Amino acid sequence: NAKLKSKQDQLAEVMGKVRALKESCDKTVAEKEALDNQLQQTKDRLARAKVLTSGLSGEQVRWRHDSQVMQERLHRLVGDAFLSAACVSYYGAFTGEYRHELVQRWVSLVREKNIPVSDGFSLRSTLGDPVLIRQWNINGLPTDAVSIDSGILVKWGQRWPLMIDPQGQA
Repeated sequence: NAKLKSKQDQLAEVMGKVRALKESCDKTVAEKEALDNQLQQTKDRLARAKVLTSGLSGEQVRWRHDSQVMQERLHRLVGDAFLSAACVSYYGAFTGEYRHELVQRWVSLVREKNIPVSDGFSLRSTLGDPVLIRQWNINGLPTDAVSIDSGILVKWGQRWPLMIDPQGQA
């Protein structure tokens, strides 16, 4: 009996070690699975980051171009704002043809003073809001330059503008 008891104690000790090793193995396997999941998640993130980076590299070209355009517009802002103020203040009462002549004269005078101004200056491009202009057209405003410029004069003028309606559309 003593021998049996000794062997049973040894067996229990070995079984305890086996249980401890099994628990250690299970813990290690669980850690390995967690690391595998983390590795896969990291690989997926890296793949998405590469896709995003390659997509944004195309945007970089557009952003660089837009930045350059904005710099050029900023350089011409003083002259464009000056001409816009002159248009709002003075040319409401004139026909479209005479308005065009006035703007051409003003542009040449501004350039003589070495003030930068847009090549194709128009009140519509400086003070016009394309969405608002489209709404005006939907509401019945003709799409010609005189009508749109007159709408801009009404919108931005601080006083009641004096305008004529040479087309008889009002």
